[in-house]
Parts: sequence; structure tokens; C-alpha cells
Amino acid sequence: MKDITCKTCQQKVHGRNNQIYCSQKCKNEFHNDKYRKRHVNALTTLKVIMNNAKKMEKLYMRYGDVALNSKVFIASGVEPGYTNFTRTDGLFEFDDWGLKEIGEDLYKIVAPRTHKRNE
Repeated sequence: MKDITCKTCQQKVHGRNNQIYCSQKCKNEFHNDKYRKRHVNALTTLKVIMNNAKKMEKLYMRYGDVALNSKVFIASGVEPGYTNFTRTDGLFEFDDWGLKEIGEDLYKIVAPRTHKRNE
């Protein structure tokens, strides 16, 4: 039997001749890391979209249904280039939150149907 080292932790592997990892934990760690590297752009984009949704919720709780200037969104950290969908009616979607352009540089936050604002 030849000496085989684990692909993840470099420890000696005991068991079958074709075994690559010393444990299920090392195997999972290797494949999870491989997945993260392969999908780094998608995972980063998804994280920004989710952060945008959280910031939209905070803005909605603070301002409600009023029209806001784009500077308010940018100052609060919303990254307008990251949406998960732009509808034909002009609504930009950030997860389950929406942003509707209602005038020149004026936008209204569209809350999900299930969301209730504390007043």
C-alpha cells in the first residue's frame, strides 16, 4: 500500500488504496471550497442583493411610502447596480423589495405584500 495524503489537511490517509480524504469532514471542506471558488461572483452578487433588501427595509421603516431622491438610497448603502430583476414596468427588485421610479431622480420603495410598517 502506498502512502496517500489527504487533499485537504495533508495527513496520512488510512483505508482503501483509492481513498483521497482522511474523513468526510475533509471531503466536504474540499468540495465546499471548490464550490465557493467556482461561484464567487454569484455568491458575492447574492450577498449584495440581500444587503440591499435589508437596507430597503430600514429605509421603508424610516420613511414609508414617500418619494425619495436617489442620493438617499446611495447614502444608506444601497447599491443600485445589484438587482435580481428589473420588470418591464420599471420596478427594480431587491429580493422581495422593490424600487419604482416615479419621477426624475425620485423613487418609491415597494414593500412586499406580507410586510407591515410599524407606525
